[in-house]
Amino acid sequence: PDVPLHWDLLHGPMEPKAMAASLPSSFLPSALDGNPYFTAGFGLGMLGTSLAMLRGAGRVAATMAQRHLLVTLEVTSKDRAYPWVLHWLTEQARAGGSHAGAAAQHVSVDTVMQRLANGKTITRFEFTPCPGRHVMRYGGQLLMVDRVREQQMVDLNTGQPWESVKLTALGRSRTIFEEFLRDAQNFAASKKERTTTIYTNWGTEWRPFGPSRRRRPLQSVVLDEGIAEHVRADVADFLGAAEWYADRGIPYRRGYLLHGTPRSHATQQQPATRLPRVLRHAFAPAFRPESAPLRRSASFFPTPNAPYALIVRRPL
Repeated sequence: PDVPLHWDLLHGPMEPKAMAASLPSSFLPSALDGNPYFTAGFGLGMLGTSLAMLRGAGRVAATMAQRHLLVTLEVTSKDRAYPWVLHWLTEQARAGGSHAGAAAQHVSVDTVMQRLANGKTITRFEFTPCPGRHVMRYGGQLLMVDRVREQQMVDLNTGQPWESVKLTALGRSRTIFEEFLRDAQNFAASKKERTTTIYTNWGTEWRPFGPSRRRRPLQSVVLDEGIAEHVRADVADFLGAAEWYADRGIPYRRGYLLHGTPRSHATQQQPATRLPRVLRHAFAPAFRPESAPLRRSASFFPTPNAPYALIVRRPL
């Protein structure tokens, strides 16, 4: 029997089977293959998709490596160890050779001025790594140092911008950071090993009062006979009596209030005691009645001058 023919606008009369086979294989592919714009666009699309996938895979790989193969330490400018870390980084950069050239060459300066008793002023410049990224070697490992300075955030107490230092090292153990902080502390303490830091009351905290003072011989302190030796022996005994205080539930603290006439060297007793660095010396400046610690203490005594003559002794 005669099979009805179907007309195709491009190929003329066609049988149904031939037309069905020709539509997907001849009409569409031939149109696409012959279109240079589609070929170029399709290639660019595939290339862009591949690059996006590679970029995403690289980002995921970097995140996983940072979580599992790197350790980081952040020290902010509010932390007490921040100046120790900066000066220790500078010291390591000087001895680091080629691995620390940028940290040793690009530095910030901190000017310290000290006025002596005779009126002479001594100026000292302390250099620290400038904001940015630095690479140095410490303990046989490479450290990535990133110092960030936030211009939008300012410390209201000092007026200085907020800063932080971020250290990054290979590995999963933070032992390298513990050793780094300990070395930084020891380096800072070595500069003040032969000096004594005196603290004064500042609101609710104690702050260093001026630069650290050089220790003087104990025999040069003019006090009543036996007082200087008694204080020194008592403090040495106190440092070894931590368990005695803990067993009795007594706060492990010791305080002395030395009082005397002007030029009696009462405050000089502190830098001459030659005690370990763990001991901090604090005093109310010139023992003025308006001093905050003495003003609070005076409310517990019958007369205003009573706390000036008080010397705290070890509990029996």
